Amino acid sequence: MEFFDILDDIGEMIDMTIETMEDIANDVDALFQEIGDDIREEMEKETKKKTEETPVVHGLVRPAFVMGDMGENVMETAANVAKQYHGQAVEGWSQLHKADHIYIDRGLYSHHGLYLGNGQVMHYAEEHGRICIHKVSFCEFAEGNVVRKLDQVQSPVRYSPDEVIARAYGRYQEEEYDLLFNNCENFVRWCRFGGNDD
Repeated sequence: MEFFDILDDIGEMIDMTIETMEDIANDVDALFQEIGDDIREEMEKETKKKTEETPVVHGLVRPAFVMGDMGENVMETAANVAKQYHGQAVEGWSQLHKADHIYIDRGLYSHHGLYLGNGQVMHYAEEHGRICIHKVSFCEFAEGNVVRKLDQVQSPVRYSPDEVIARAYGRYQEEEYDLLFNNCENFVRWCRFGGNDD
């Protein structure tokens, strides 16, 4: 009889432990939800404030998420995600010039590349199971999609085409991709215009 009482006590302790763990998990989940809501609210306030201070360029309101050296690039990426501009559609690489900023629309996001000339594009994308900066043909980059070219208002350039290409090769095979701060669009804009550290 005593043995079964001990088993019952152990069972009750296990049930209490499981309930306590579930309560802790729920509390942690609620805490993370609250923190996430606070962060989202702060970002929305900051975005609204910066947007009010930022001019409209060709109908494009540029929300200014200025964070570190990549601030300008992040600002442009935010505008891109909002899909508030479209570049000129090109039918083939013969319509492009060296150091042009090109992109394709993939629905929820767009993918950007730097035209190197001779039908070659450098971009930040997956290659052999890793995400790195590498070269592909224009057709490989397009993947059957419409390729668009951004003009110098939409993608400013302060270097000569040869300097832009040299900057791109300086980061060739880099594997430091970051969705917000070092993505395919950031890479192209950095090659063409630089960052705060240039």
